[in-house]
Amino acid sequence: MLAPFAKRPVQLTLRGITTDDNDFSADLMRTVTLPHLQLFGISDGLELRIKKRGAPPGGGGEVQLLCPIVKQVKTLNFVEPGKIKRIRGIAHAVRVNPQFSNRMIEAARSILNRYIPDIYIYSDVYKGEESGKSPGYALSLLAESTTSALFCSEATSKPGVAPEDIALQATLKMLGVVECPNQPLELYSFSEMFGTSLAHLFRLSP
Repeated sequence: MLAPFAKRPVQLTLRGITTDDNDFSADLMRTVTLPHLQLFGISDGLELRIKKRGAPPGGGGEVQLLCPIVKQVKTLNFVEPGKIKRIRGIAHAVRVNPQFSNRMIEAARSILNRYIPDIYIYSDVYKGEESGKSPGYALSLLAESTTSALFCSEATSKPGVAPEDIALQATLKMLGVVECPNQPLELYSFSEMFGTSLAHLFRLSP
């Protein structure tokens, strides 16, 4: 949240776990959080690159954040959720059978295809040094509405849980919950603005 307000553009390399159940994954940071920042006028040069993936517990992932500075935050009027027009996703697998990602995609599509035709879930399989130190797999989903609102969900692998069940968890979250982790980012950006902004938030997350 502080990077756009630094004295100089930020080039930051982070190493460790890139996907777990405790925080936004690197995928959702790239596909959801960065577009949120663009709503406030932070766009040119804003990028998150996933160099290596790192599943828990060993980690071994690496991401690079490039963030420009912003002199003034744009006001925001964003209260209409709109209707979902497309769903995108990333099914990634590291140090496991590459077919795990395809199994997650098929399971997710078997449910989502009932509601909307415009669905594309990308299979992302990492091998060798880029796959981190531990085996794992996860599914991240992003839905975009007719008003450019973004809704996301995610589920990560657990011991003894099949890829199809992980996909089911992520899909049910997508169908029933509005994501909350980006609320602090929006509220902090509001505090840096001149003027009045409006946004429709879900129940505040703790």
